[in-house]
Amino acid sequence: MSTVASGCHPSDGDHRRPDHRRGGGAVRADRSRHPEGRGRRGRHGAERIARNAPLAVAASKQLIKATRGVTDEEFYALQLALQRSVFTSNDAKEGPRAFAEKRSPDWTGT
Repeated sequence: MSTVASGCHPSDGDHRRPDHRRGGGAVRADRSRHPEGRGRRGRHGAERIARNAPLAVAASKQLIKATRGVTDEEFYALQLALQRSVFTSNDAKEGPRAFAEKRSPDWTGT
């Protein structure tokens, strides 16, 4: 069973990760013991996401929202449609170009 079909999807609030020390079982990632670091980590993560191409971020967000509880086939069909629109965009060309030129990308959202 896939993680999407089993309900272990990142969007459902179940933040489990494999525990390789225990033979692959899942453990809950609990950060409540260090509340002072939660806001800083959240801001850092949001800043990293915001630096990505806007079309890719929007497509990822759409995929996460639309695929909770769907079959693998439905997930991959939606992913493929979103992937095509992102990979054929101007931003998809800008990312590698900016990397090659050692500069920050100038995302246009097109």
